[in-house]
Amino acid sequence: MSTTLVAQFLPKSCWAASLDMFTDGQLKQCSLLREDHGGDVPTNPREFCNDTWLRDNRGAYVGNTKTLRLVKDRLVLAGRSPVSNNGRTVPSFEQLQSDIGASAITLMSWGFANNLHFIVPVKTVEQQLTGSVLLQWIKILDPYPATKGRTYYLNYKQFAASGWFKGMIFQSQVNGGDASQPTEFSDADPKQLVQRYLDSLATTTSDFRQVTNVAGNHQILDYNFNVTNINVSILLANGQRFFDSILVGGSNLKMYLAGLNNKYTAYFLNSADNSYYISTLENGLRYLPVAGTNHAGVVNLAQMAAPARAVSRGAKQLKVIDHDQTDKTEQAALKYFEKWPNTALICQFFDIGQEYVFFVKDGRVRVFDPFRSFAYIFPKSHKGISHISLKAFLAVIPSFYKILNEK
Repeated sequence: MSTTLVAQFLPKSCWAASLDMFTDGQLKQCSLLREDHGGDVPTNPREFCNDTWLRDNRGAYVGNTKTLRLVKDRLVLAGRSPVSNNGRTVPSFEQLQSDIGASAITLMSWGFANNLHFIVPVKTVEQQLTGSVLLQWIKILDPYPATKGRTYYLNYKQFAASGWFKGMIFQSQVNGGDASQPTEFSDADPKQLVQRYLDSLATTTSDFRQVTNVAGNHQILDYNFNVTNINVSILLANGQRFFDSILVGGSNLKMYLAGLNNKYTAYFLNSADNSYYISTLENGLRYLPVAGTNHAGVVNLAQMAAPARAVSRGAKQLKVIDHDQTDKTEQAALKYFEKWPNTALICQFFDIGQEYVFFVKDGRVRVFDPFRSFAYIFPKSHKGISHISLKAFLAVIPSFYKILNEK
């Protein structure tokens, strides 16, 4: 199995990217996608992984979702002799320790209907904290977001959470060994839980430190992130209702940044039984421009060019937008941020394979792009971090992702 991350090229091609990693390139994502879409233009197959095609056709294809059975069938055809766990059986940590290095694919749920996602676990780590606290982690190669991907450590508690795990494919039959029992590590206060983790951090492996940047001397930034899993099509259909519904429902997913000397960790937290636990640890540097006060390197799309001139390269022309007056969507967003001051909203839009961060700067709602998917709408000369106004975001997304124009 490959230990190199392969990002998905389409919003729903995580299955193909995961097969690429699972088979160490024996099954290539690009070939799988061309085969999957070969029926519509058999004489001129689409070059999904070609940079020119990607630039000119970004968003033209969402991709086709696959079930665990269909992915297993691909492996059977390739002679990989896969062994699958059914969706009702969560492998124990002992089982993962025994065979996860051979190769495995996990099918998980994003938390709402019809949105399943494939990831590739590559190793397991047990982390001993002071006070006899034992945490069990799984290193994940995740093909999301599209064209970028991400690597992180996933808490086994999250891996085994009800409604999250949907099934798993192993290369060979697993034989569970003996493993210590993890210690419950949770708190009703999510920020306090992060501080408890920092205070009790003992030794970590070099890979764990490299991927996550964790260190016991890190300081938690005084900035909160709420996290939601959502479809961008809902935001585009009714932006006011989108923010109003999040305002009413709140969020049981949180993220905090902790770090020092340009090394930061993103602590993602989930909740169960009225208490938070750390679900994921990963490099947090990409979120720092939201939490920090220095936005000198952040470029505002509205200031990139005169309003009548388009700045888009890979999308249709950006419409002229009134940036000075708030509409109902922005008013609803501002109500959200009034309820949670000093807070940003991370929206993981899985129908377009991207993640964006909504926050308030200078009294207006901005949208931050941590994975630089906006690179396609900025001039080639622009290499810096980008955020745009909420109105500009709502205008450019339907043309940026052309498939959404058809909805």
